[in-house]
Amino acid sequence: MSSSQSWNQRLINSGTLGLTNPEEIKRVRLSNLIALTVFTTGTPFAAIFFYFATKLSGVVLIFYILSFWSVIELNKRYRFKLARFVMVLLLNAAVIHYSIWYGKGAGLHMMLIPFFCVPFLIYSKRDGWWMFVGSLISSAGFLMIDFIPFQPIIQLSIRSESFIYHGITAMAWLWLIFEMVYLTDQNYIAVKNLISQRKGQTEAIIRSQELERNRIARDLHDSIGQLLSAAKVNLEQLSGRHDETIQNSINLIDQSVEEMRNVAFHLMPNTLESYGLLPALEELVDRINGFSSFDLAFHTHGFVSNQIGKDLQYNIYRIVQEALNNVLKHAEANEVCLQLIEVEQRLMIIIEDDGKGFAYNLLKREGRGLQNIAARVEWMDGKFTVDSGKTIGTTLIIEVPFRKLNEMQ
Repeated sequence: MSSSQSWNQRLINSGTLGLTNPEEIKRVRLSNLIALTVFTTGTPFAAIFFYFATKLSGVVLIFYILSFWSVIELNKRYRFKLARFVMVLLLNAAVIHYSIWYGKGAGLHMMLIPFFCVPFLIYSKRDGWWMFVGSLISSAGFLMIDFIPFQPIIQLSIRSESFIYHGITAMAWLWLIFEMVYLTDQNYIAVKNLISQRKGQTEAIIRSQELERNRIARDLHDSIGQLLSAAKVNLEQLSGRHDETIQNSINLIDQSVEEMRNVAFHLMPNTLESYGLLPALEELVDRINGFSSFDLAFHTHGFVSNQIGKDLQYNIYRIVQEALNNVLKHAEANEVCLQLIEVEQRLMIIIEDDGKGFAYNLLKREGRGLQNIAARVEWMDGKFTVDSGKTIGTTLIIEVPFRKLNEMQ
């Protein structure tokens, strides 16, 4: 960054140190930017007035321009509302003053049109009164100069009046364009920051969920599992005394151990942690085929799971797990197919079933399962589509760019 750019950035960021509200930071930076724009665009007009109007008007305009430095100084002292009011007052006062000085034929009052929009940019919704006063000054000044006949203090020559008029008209258009470009840019930045913030929150939630699942799964295996095993051994040593009661107790413990293993598996499959995504998905498919009423097929095409990081493998596994749980709960399907395909630098996850389907487009809100899938897909910069109908079953398609997968390793 050059020294001039660095100086400009320091001016624009004056007063933002210590602020945490993004909207307030944006308004402070904008007021500084407008003051800086007045410095750079007002100086040539001071020269135009000096040479084509009167020397006095050029000198007075220089004083107006220098007074905008007070806006930046007030922002540095965190006097934000006062800085904004001073800026609105100076902008309108300078234009109205020179319009009365030279008359409406010079077109100076045209600058009041873009200045009407300035209060809406630099004030928050809570400052509605200040917004109203600022825009009222601009609109009242424009209407007064344009519709009320008056004799200008200084009568310019036709050539000077024409030169100033066209210069001011061009400047008014530049201001309008500046405001539109700035708003568009700020909207883009705001949306980008919001997406980034949501992804950061999603990533933090996903990481904490996986850590907590891992901890609970270990606790189930290492503590509760060992206690149940010890209880079973003790009961087996009592064989011969009340055999039926003891056997029933042993059976209940066996069921508890099996249920605990299922819970631990769903929380954090040991295969996923030790061997990776594809073996873990194969194990998940085998388990579901072992108790479900449908046939679940699993196919991969060109995808190798060890080319992506562990966090991404966990995330993809949870997406598939959630989708298959939805099929188990709602689809009433006979055939289900899970595919992981690598195509054109993208990973595609396709889950199809021939179940009863649902009118996805008519859903007022997505269920928790679909919301979880959508959040995880968004975190990976992926695309998530659902094609479903009451006679065609449901197809869920997820696309994730390998570029993003590689970045997140």
